[in-house]
Amino acid sequence: MRKHGRRVLKTVLIVVAGIVALSGASIAGGFALMRHEYSDRTEILKSASVPPRMALVVYQPSVTPASSDVAHAIARGLNDSGFEVKISNPSKHLSADISAYSVIVFGSPNYADSVAEPLLNYVKRIDDFSGKTVVLFSTSGGVGGMPEIERLSEFIHGVKPYSAVRFKFNEWETNREAAYQLGMDAAGQ
Repeated sequence: MRKHGRRVLKTVLIVVAGIVALSGASIAGGFALMRHEYSDRTEILKSASVPPRMALVVYQPSVTPASSDVAHAIARGLNDSGFEVKISNPSKHLSADISAYSVIVFGSPNYADSVAEPLLNYVKRIDDFSGKTVVLFSTSGGVGGMPEIERLSEFIHGVKPYSAVRFKFNEWETNREAAYQLGMDAAGQ
């Protein structure tokens, strides 16, 4: 009986060690993505409006599809409201001239209450947000305050965001619907 108990304990310890190792690898991967700069990933959602109103959606991808899903749902809401929407990842190649856009959306995954470094660097390069409808979002597993959004807000030069939202990364359907509606609402500003 004792030998069987030791085998069970050994198996349980191996499983727990495996779970801890996988969790650590996932967290490390998330932090690596928070620093990774993607090059020239840009999509354009064309508008039938002439001339179209213009919107820019810049987001940092995450380990899960959460950030991309939210960014694209907001973009669809804007596009269905008559906007031509440029969707891109932050990079040195992305122009900091936002003068053509009336709605600007910035999004980042949230690991340890931080903003993705490439997104923060991109926002810092922009000089003038006046007259823009600015939307900020993050995707996270956490609840509570939004220090990552507050940090990002510091760099939009005193412009109060129209909306700042933290989406839970594992609530796919709810996020898509809420993000789409956020895009529609921001279009009306």
